[in-house]
Amino acid sequence: RYLSRGNIRSGETARETAHKLLSSNMVALEKTLDIICDETIDTCAGHLIRARRIAFIGLGSSGIIAQDSYFKFLRIGMSCIAPCDNHTMRMITAIMEPNDVIVAISHSGETAEILTLVDIARARGLKILALTEHHPSRLRRAADVSLTYIAAETPLETGSVAAKMAQFFLVDLLYTEVLKILPPSAMENCIRTNEAVQPMKR
Repeated sequence: RYLSRGNIRSGETARETAHKLLSSNMVALEKTLDIICDETIDTCAGHLIRARRIAFIGLGSSGIIAQDSYFKFLRIGMSCIAPCDNHTMRMITAIMEPNDVIVAISHSGETAEILTLVDIARARGLKILALTEHHPSRLRRAADVSLTYIAAETPLETGSVAAKMAQFFLVDLLYTEVLKILPPSAMENCIRTNEAVQPMKR
């Protein structure tokens, strides 16, 4: 009775539940697609391309998205970092330069530690990109530009796959747009980094 996914029942089979979860995840992606704005994506891509350095910051489930984003953009030769703890995040933010970019990831947009980092970034003159759910929040108000998605969570669903998928989807879209704009050397970097890690997969 504690499951809050609408029509999921405790006595149903795993396969039935899987179909319902799949439907929920697809709805999140479709609703997110409906609110995507070309201008917003283009602005975010421009900030990332012009940045000397990019820091992806997120805690908890959002930290997973930050790490994945870091690996994506690192592979194409962009100077980026994704510190894993709040202490390191503060130090990195404090030494970044104006026009560097902070990508702040928070589903609620109200995570206190992330908002404090955004305040530090603002004082340093950094560009702030937010990745957050599509509702009013302090993070959206503080950011220069926001990438938003629709994947509402209840307190019992924190870190849901639907929210993560929507976040991954937007990061992947932004990454692809950046790659479309960068010179061919970016794709060459991607190929070289893939080749470099191939021996480790055997």
